[in-house]
Amino acid sequence: MPPYYLHESFYRIFIIILIMEQNKYEQGLTAYEAGNYAEAFHLFAPLAVEGDTDAQSQLGHLYDAGLGVEVDLSKAFYWWSKAADEGDSYSQYCIGGMYYRGEGIAQDLQKAFHWFEKAAVQGYAKAQNNLAIMYENGEGVEEDLSQTLYWFEKAAVQGLASAQHNLAVMYKNGEGVEEDLAKAVYWYEKAALQEDDSAQYNLGALYYKGEGVEKDLQQAVYWFEKAAVQGYESAQNSLGALYYSGEEIEQDLLKAAYWWGKAAEQGHVKAQHSIAFMYENGEGVAKDLLKAAYWYEQAAMQEYVNAQYNLGILYANGEGVAKDSQKAIYWFEKAAAQGDEDAQKNLDILRANGC
Repeated sequence: MPPYYLHESFYRIFIIILIMEQNKYEQGLTAYEAGNYAEAFHLFAPLAVEGDTDAQSQLGHLYDAGLGVEVDLSKAFYWWSKAADEGDSYSQYCIGGMYYRGEGIAQDLQKAFHWFEKAAVQGYAKAQNNLAIMYENGEGVEEDLSQTLYWFEKAAVQGLASAQHNLAVMYKNGEGVEEDLAKAVYWYEKAALQEDDSAQYNLGALYYKGEGVEKDLQQAVYWFEKAAVQGYESAQNSLGALYYSGEEIEQDLLKAAYWWGKAAEQGHVKAQHSIAFMYENGEGVAKDLLKAAYWYEQAAMQEYVNAQYNLGILYANGEGVAKDSQKAIYWFEKAAAQGDEDAQKNLDILRANGC
């Protein structure tokens, strides 16, 4: 009889301790969600030392993000490794990312692949997506597009937008699978509805071209605008071109200038040339040769041949810049080297005049 009561007593104590530990973890989560990261850290830390896998994973995150504690990637790696060894899929994914990027540890693509695979087989969607990318690029493993397709699809059906987009690209381009534009549209739309800007742009392009779906310019503009307002520069440039031409939608030079300006500011070379042209000619914006010269130069420095030629013209004529024959020659030479015949003719003229 006494041994029985002694055993029951220890069991009850164990249960009480377990409940207390669970309460501390829940308190840590509550503190984290409330933005009290220092408190969360102090609650998670002793649990992690005692071997609580969830707390170890949380501690790794806090050290990685610098929440409630100074950023310390080596400690993030340490705690995530502890949890990863116990099978925590999130921590396995994070360790894979550290090995992949070489953050907090020397880069090792084979180890990155190992940990992504560990998390992926447990169903962690982001790890599945990363594993697919490694198979696609032959990073840490031999290239295998069938495996790429397999893992993208695994993540896509779980609703991961980036994987849905990547799967759509494979169907669009016929990479690792037979080309299927209808499936490309399906997966682009899945990702686009989750505000994936790349998918929104690509879906708009398919509606614009009528590929895999009936051509629909309203839908094209709709999806281009969705991506453009998120800052996707190719969508901004496409909107600028559509509004400028007025061939398929009502022309609107103000909107053309707006979207080309947005894309130009992000370095889109065609948009830089286009907005320069609008400033040069006062279309949709007040004529401003200084701004025209500025944007032509931005595009010219990216080796855009038309911008190099137009910048040469401005320097030759002293429009928006001080007249400078040598700079005109410089930019004409750059354009001529890319095969621009008009630039070569202007070079010949300048040289014939002793410039």
